[in-house]
Amino acid sequence: MDEVDNIIVVSLRQIGCAIDENTISLTTFSTDQVVEGCARCLKLIDESIELPTRLPESMSVRFRVGTALANACKKVGFEGEVGYQTFLYSNVADIRRVFMFLLEKLPRESGDAEDSSKSGAHLYHRITTVLARERSRVWTPLFCKEQGLVSHDDGSITWEGNQGIRPHMAVPVAAPSGLAELGKRTNKDLCHYYRNHLPFVTAQPQQRHQVAASLLERSTMEVTAAAEWEHEWNTNGLPSRLSEQEYRQRKRERLHKRLTDNIRGSVLTSGVSTLLRGSLAELLDSFSSDSHGADSQGSRFSHAKNLQFTQADVSSQVAATAAAPAAETQEEIKQRREDELTALRSKLDAASEAVLTMEGDMQKFSTSMSKVEEQSKTLVEANSTGKDEYKLKKRALEMLSNVDENLGQLQGLVDAASQRLVTLAEQWEKHRQPLIAQHRALKSAQSELSGDTKMMLEEIPHIRQRIKELMEDGRAKEYLNKQLSEELGQLNKTLNRSAYTRRIMEIINNIKKQKDEVQKILSDTRQLQKDINYLEGELERAFAVADEVIFVDCKKHEINRQIYKLLAKLHETFSGLLEAIRETAIVVRENRELEDQIEKEEKKGMSQNLQRIESDCNAMRQENRVLINQYKVAE
Repeated sequence: MDEVDNIIVVSLRQIGCAIDENTISLTTFSTDQVVEGCARCLKLIDESIELPTRLPESMSVRFRVGTALANACKKVGFEGEVGYQTFLYSNVADIRRVFMFLLEKLPRESGDAEDSSKSGAHLYHRITTVLARERSRVWTPLFCKEQGLVSHDDGSITWEGNQGIRPHMAVPVAAPSGLAELGKRTNKDLCHYYRNHLPFVTAQPQQRHQVAASLLERSTMEVTAAAEWEHEWNTNGLPSRLSEQEYRQRKRERLHKRLTDNIRGSVLTSGVSTLLRGSLAELLDSFSSDSHGADSQGSRFSHAKNLQFTQADVSSQVAATAAAPAAETQEEIKQRREDELTALRSKLDAASEAVLTMEGDMQKFSTSMSKVEEQSKTLVEANSTGKDEYKLKKRALEMLSNVDENLGQLQGLVDAASQRLVTLAEQWEKHRQPLIAQHRALKSAQSELSGDTKMMLEEIPHIRQRIKELMEDGRAKEYLNKQLSEELGQLNKTLNRSAYTRRIMEIINNIKKQKDEVQKILSDTRQLQKDINYLEGELERAFAVADEVIFVDCKKHEINRQIYKLLAKLHETFSGLLEAIRETAIVVRENRELEDQIEKEEKKGMSQNLQRIESDCNAMRQENRVLINQYKVAE
């Protein structure tokens, strides 16, 4: 059983049991190790089972834990005899049987690898473990946790409390974009800016705790924008049969036109000054044409330019005045400069008012000019209409001088036109039939093509979704492969799988041989039982024949009566002997069974368990006395 014990020990180490590397057999297992191994196996078999992995100090609680373990084993399907004594006062045979059953019931990771990778079974197990541990602990107020650190029974330390909590404040962060596209060339100046001037994203926020929130917000915005664009492209872009660049350009043009129309409409309908209207119009024209031409006359830019030149002239005049003879005092010079500035400012204000007045006049003139142009256009159209009517009436008056001849000519022209229309109609019918057939054929082909195209457009989103699912599945399998590779690297390299496999095959062959021998013994026993039954039947038949023969002659002679009595007594004696032999065999078999049970009980170490039970009983009596004394003191 050493190989079986070694396999059990290795399996328990793999599920997280704290077992020493030198332990290779179940004979050296302590009660705590037995309880920990069973509890961990039951937890992996059924997530709803909550059992402690260590025995407490109190004996009553120990018995309750042992009973809970026994009930959990029965719950998962263990059919053997199990109780609290199996774990508290264990023997190697019972523990080996329990561990073999539990290890066989463990979920197979190879069969559920894909499902566990998708559902996150490992993460779920860790979360449930932490939650169960936190639920079993006593709640402690936040102000009682020094510096937010909490130590656990297993020696680990976790960060709790609200000392390390920071508000979720995000700030805009800039990151390089477009560098991952291999087929697109990036601007050298932009690369230089990214390489030498753009700070790291961890250095852009002012506070250190704002980095995570900023990155999360930026990633969320990018993911949301990508999802919205994909939805728009699948909904509106694909049916338009345009490329992505053409669709984006057309959308940009529509947005630009709508923005321009809205700004112009709001400016015209609101009470904005003429100067501001002209400036906005020039701004929109320059924005729409993307050209930077010269400023129009009367715009704000030209006024600003003129004002700049006026201020420059004023500055030059002031400088010339400052170059006058130094005979004047500083106060006089300052007073004279102020007077000149006041005069120039008044002139400037007057000129600005004159410019505004002229602009108003020009606006009125342009309005009246547009009205005059519209009236002139209307008159020109009316004049051309009158000329056409005059020519028609003049021709009619000329034709009235010779009515009959003109009517005949007109009738001939009408007949010729009618004949020509009939000829054209016949020619059109000749050309119309093949054209209609061709039109119907093209229309049917177009409908079939549009149906196929629509079907393909409907399949494209499903194909994209399938591609995403396959990519996620590939990433999940890569992660699972990496995790399994790490676990394989952490396994003990000294374990020889082929040796275990060879030993298991040898055990299986030995079991087969034992089964064959048992079958042979059973067949021999059946044959022997058949022989015994045959001999007993033959004996009964021989006695019946002898009894009948002697009974017939016993009436004639006295000696025959004695012979008959002796025969009956002999048959009874032999029957008693056979019954005694059967009882002796039963006693021998029971004796052998009792010897086997005694040997089993000796192997179980009942004397040691009895000593442990006596010590536990003494400990329980001591606990009971302590509780009685506490109760008396409380009274």
